Amino acid sequence: MSVRYNAGRRVQVAAGAAPATPGSSRREFLAYALAGSAALFTAGGIVTLTSPDPTSDLLVGKLLPATLNAATGAKSYPISGGFAYPRIPAGTFGGAFTLTQPASSFKIDDAPVLIADGKFYVVKVAPDASVQPAPNADGLVNTANLIAIYQVCTHLGCLVPYIVSEKRFICPCHGSTFERNSQYVRGPAPRNLDQFPVTVVNDLVIVNTGQRVVGYEHA
Repeated sequence: MSVRYNAGRRVQVAAGAAPATPGSSRREFLAYALAGSAALFTAGGIVTLTSPDPTSDLLVGKLLPATLNAATGAKSYPISGGFAYPRIPAGTFGGAFTLTQPASSFKIDDAPVLIADGKFYVVKVAPDASVQPAPNADGLVNTANLIAIYQVCTHLGCLVPYIVSEKRFICPCHGSTFERNSQYVRGPAPRNLDQFPVTVVNDLVIVNTGQRVVGYEHA
């Protein structure tokens, strides 16, 4: 047993014991605090980068409260998606398209209207048609009975024109043929043409090209 003095106080130290280091507990605490802060900062950065965008993620969009624009039907959320999520502007493929043609102007016998920038046709179908409009993100089907048909063939992805004289979509690549309402008729395509959800608000037609609804597969 040896005797040492620390700040004027007499301290007995057992033989072979390491001398106490004043302030070591404080340094350990600061080190742990800095490490914890760095971990929280990193986690916050990851969340900021990768958090889902409620405007395109159906699950998150349903969980978060949204403010509805009564004039256009557009929704705004209290948060936006992370930087890792692409922000596709309206009027660009992958985003929402608001048509200049009002919903009430579409007629059941009219040829489909092509919106080239959005790669889709808009056509009005009868309430008893074999193919009906796909529901939107809220699970609602537009009351105008408008279908937004994806222009891409479900066989190998060629762009499909509507042949007015035949009153059908006929793929120029391999001959897959579809009715005016997107239903498969013949050819190598495995299913109906795909759809995009349509929302009609105050006679405005809004097509969401960010959410493709796969067509029904034929036998």
